[in-house]
Amino acid sequence: RTRAPMNFLMPGVLALFGLATLSKMGVVALVAAWVLIIARIATSTNRRLAVTAAVLLVGLALTQDMVRERLLARARPELQLDGVQRTSTDVRLLILRSAWRGLAEQPLFGVGYFKFEEYSLRDPEIRASTAGIGYGTHNTYLEILVEGGLLAFIPFLLHFLSYARNFRYTWCAIARQQDVIVAAAMTG
Repeated sequence: RTRAPMNFLMPGVLALFGLATLSKMGVVALVAAWVLIIARIATSTNRRLAVTAAVLLVGLALTQDMVRERLLARARPELQLDGVQRTSTDVRLLILRSAWRGLAEQPLFGVGYFKFEEYSLRDPEIRASTAGIGYGTHNTYLEILVEGGLLAFIPFLLHFLSYARNFRYTWCAIARQQDVIVAAAMTG
């Protein structure tokens, strides 16, 4: 609710750094933060300012050949070491398949901490596509689940849920009181 729009400069720069990773989840997280939190506390003037700045920056970025090429490359299949072309989504599906197999084999204790890359090599397709190196999980929740099993994942979830208990108060502070500090903490 700032009356000094330049205060948006640092959060905007941080958002650009997040987008520069070209992570699909980064985009999802930024959009979710905007829809669920920021839009609730921003004034209409600041919402218009932020949306206008975002549209201009995206438009400017898309005029750059290098940016367009990098964005298109994220969706284009890449030639893997086994000679097969796969997209990053294809690779993630291979990882998920291997992780679910590992969890099915060792549901309580998991495959062992820092052992998933080695475990993923049991999949002949992963072994071939990585030349025997294997893949990491690329997902913290999945990593805890497959490497530590349910005995690690359940306490992890319970710890997270202990914070979620107070989300009702957090949402009230954001929606009703328009508490900017609470909104900034939740957005982060």
